[in-house]
Amino acid sequence: MYAISMHRHLIVKKLIQKGVNLELQDARGYTALILAVHYGYTHLAKMLIEAGADIEAKNQYGETPLIRAAHFYRGDMVSLLLSYRPNLQVKKNSGSTALMVAEALKATDIISLLKEAELNT
Repeated sequence: MYAISMHRHLIVKKLIQKGVNLELQDARGYTALILAVHYGYTHLAKMLIEAGADIEAKNQYGETPLIRAAHFYRGDMVSLLLSYRPNLQVKKNSGSTALMVAEALKATDIISLLKEAELNT
């Protein structure tokens, strides 16, 4: 987790090559992928997904990487995650989907991306 939070992509790459468990969670339930999304590290997120990280993993709040990306207005991250076809109907513990989160925040670019993805499913 430290390598992700410090944006150490070479260390992350080596850990992946060594077979580190990508689904380990910290005290808040953050996996490496959720943490990469949290910090906006698109390159690391892509690396983790391509290595097999679960795009449907949830933290203690029930947030998936997609919901987390919507919450932080990360359009590039939302686009990346959508390219891997996550379940758009997943709800966090409070009952909100990624689209509901984006709508509550009035994040129009994120709303557009998510609505377009819903039309294509």
